[in-house]
Amino acid sequence: MGSVHKSRPQMETDEFERLADVAARDGITLEFIGGKLAVKAPADGNHAEMWAR
Repeated sequence: MGSVHKSRPQMETDEFERLADVAARDGITLEFIGGKLAVKAPADGNHAEMWAR
């Protein structure tokens, strides 16, 4: 019999929430989908204006 590989999340939800709070202070939006961490792309628009805020 072959081994069964169970997918494990990169981190626990509470760890992600703390990390997302810190990232949000710098205007970075993180996502935690299916146990995987991702950086959300900025919305369409004038990106220079968004960074100037």
